[in-house]
Amino acid sequence: MAEATSLKFTEYLPAIRRRWRQEQAAWRRRRAAALQKARQAAQILRERFTARRVIAFGSVVRDGRFDERSDIDLAVEGLPRAHYLKAWAAILRESEFEIDLIDLEHCPPSFRERIEREGMPL
Repeated sequence: MAEATSLKFTEYLPAIRRRWRQEQAAWRRRRAAALQKARQAAQILRERFTARRVIAFGSVVRDGRFDERSDIDLAVEGLPRAHYLKAWAAILRESEFEIDLIDLEHCPPSFRERIEREGMPL
């Protein structure tokens, strides 16, 4: 019985592999679109809200899954606290992706170090 089950399973392997390649390609396309939106958000933050530095981090800059539940994580430096919510709203309006905006100057040091180490300056 186990032999019959394993034989049936091998019949599905080509379809499983094809589906996996299609999912990976979709993740790459979605990540590329998200990175483009992240760059646009960085430009808005610098030009309209005087941010000195913007860093993308998290799943948008790593290989692997980036599906419809994935968002864009951005860290910002030099954004006046009084403008934080207005700036966040402005970049959300320009993106179909959810965006998390982290103030580098007010986040825990260990989190900042991780962002600096793993992030992508925009």
